[in-house]
Amino acid sequence: MKFIPPANSTQTTLLAYSSVRDYVDVLKSISLHAGYDTPETCLNLVTDGALVGEILRAKDELVSSRLKYVIVIGIGGSALGTKAVYDALRPSSGFATGSVTPEILFLTTSHPGKLEEVRRILESLQPDEFILCLISKSGTTLETISNFEALARYPSVRSALAARLVVISDDNSQLFRESRAKKYRTFAIPRPVGGRYSVFSAVGLVPLAFAGFNIEALTAGARGVFHSFCLTEGVENNMSLVSAAVAHDQYKKGARVFDLFVFSPELESLGKWNRQLIAESLGKQIVKGETRSPIGMTPTVSVATDDLHSVAQLYLANPCDRYETFLSVAHSVRDANRSESAETVFLADKSLGRTAFEDITPAIKSAVISAFVQNGNAVSEIIFERIDEVELGAFMQFRMIETMILGKLLGVNAFDQPNIETYKKETRKILGL
Repeated sequence: MKFIPPANSTQTTLLAYSSVRDYVDVLKSISLHAGYDTPETCLNLVTDGALVGEILRAKDELVSSRLKYVIVIGIGGSALGTKAVYDALRPSSGFATGSVTPEILFLTTSHPGKLEEVRRILESLQPDEFILCLISKSGTTLETISNFEALARYPSVRSALAARLVVISDDNSQLFRESRAKKYRTFAIPRPVGGRYSVFSAVGLVPLAFAGFNIEALTAGARGVFHSFCLTEGVENNMSLVSAAVAHDQYKKGARVFDLFVFSPELESLGKWNRQLIAESLGKQIVKGETRSPIGMTPTVSVATDDLHSVAQLYLANPCDRYETFLSVAHSVRDANRSESAETVFLADKSLGRTAFEDITPAIKSAVISAFVQNGNAVSEIIFERIDEVELGAFMQFRMIETMILGKLLGVNAFDQPNIETYKKETRKILGL
């Protein structure tokens, strides 16, 4: 993975570092001791060999060649990271043709139609053809628990729970304790680890491992960027710090929309994971007496080249309110078998026939970046060598460290989400719960 910040970002980074030097040192020191005692120690998940070993043993016991579906029942941080990795790798792994199983189904909404779709699939399966992953950090997430209870009402599902249900929760939650008492297979989420920082915990690793993805490569990618890319010596080489400094500078200059523009459609879900990470971590209020000062930016995700024909006009017409990061892939599986140019059929411009199809998207990406720069936008670029577990793990760890540092620069707690509790309390009040 390569990160290219806007030009002239060195001075911005040095100024930012002067105010977060101590915190950066804290992050650097985390990997020197094992365990989970602060929210930042979520960074230690990728060195937790015991966890990976436990997951792989569970995979050996539960997964056979007959497994068709891993069903993730969760929402928000309990599913977004898993879906980001799954959607990114699914096309290149052959899943899109239906020739590779198992597939992961995500039950992340309370919509009756989606529940019915999953129910019909489960009703057609034998117990060894599916695994249910019930995931809730608190153990009380309304949408998650209600979805699970609705599925468990069906005899074919209830009879298989003892053998096919995996519960992932905080080990202090009532859900975890009851699951242990009922002898369901359980995995604990370390208490200080928040949902949006939990993709390298059992939350993400269990369903991905069961579905056949290489979780050891995923965590290796995250480990690889820790000291060599994100928290390396030398301020200008600390890419998470550089990225956070640039983002903070853009925020101070008035940018309130932070867009991740992906140039591979399979990375859209990665953008949505990134959206939650930024929104929940940095969208806060600083309260001083009776004064409330809102802090934060609105994270969005755009997909090329579709969105160039739907929202780019707006983006380029309003350059002062946004900061763009472009995410692309240097090499695709098609590079090894590039198409030959040919005569055009309908196009009057016969020169297009001499253009390799694979060259079109990179050309458009370069042109779009140039257009944004000419328009006065600050632009950063992230380039994956390829789309695989290593690069995805690296990107996610990079972004989590960046978000922690950016939280310090903004003066907010990047690990709580006090305002989101309002709708949860109101929902329970309406339902009489």
